[in-house]
Amino acid sequence: TIRISQNPGPKAEAIRSALARCEALNKRGDIGGSKYISKSGHLIFSFCGSLAIKIRETFPNKELTPKFVTSLTHAQCEILFNAMVDGDGHRGPTNTVFYQKSKATADAFSMLCVLLGYSPRVKLREPRVVVNLRNKSGFAHSAAHFEVYVRTNDKLVNIARSDITKVAYRGTVWCPTTRDGTFIMRRNGKTVV
Repeated sequence: TIRISQNPGPKAEAIRSALARCEALNKRGDIGGSKYISKSGHLIFSFCGSLAIKIRETFPNKELTPKFVTSLTHAQCEILFNAMVDGDGHRGPTNTVFYQKSKATADAFSMLCVLLGYSPRVKLREPRVVVNLRNKSGFAHSAAHFEVYVRTNDKLVNIARSDITKVAYRGTVWCPTTRDGTFIMRRNGKTVV
């Protein structure tokens, strides 16, 4: 059995619609015969069967993988990107942010962004402690998590010639060569193509 939790509203209806397209709805229009509201007010969609088995086989550790991301078409990558941001992120005027506890999923999401032509940056956010100055008590404001910042206002970052300088260097210089001529790397959380 797989359970999906979501606040009531448009996102819950999007989940219902997606599961309906996957034929996970029963004759009453409920997911797998079970939809209920938790004590916190979330809608819980519960389903089993072949779809649940396929999801568990594809994501045994509940993490997005590079193998899965690279198996998708461009249109499927766009759908996955939007669904993940709708579920665990937000959109601003110039960028999008995706939040995730799993480094593996944050890295795979970053790969997804590059495949879509976006410029992602992965950053680890440590827990913050908020202190009440009146009674000097403190509590953790958030758990450690990864934030993937995605520039979505333009797809390319231009480097002016004036930004490039020659430097004296002695040692090995690596010039990677790939079959299709594209080399992708990440340094200090920033992805470069």
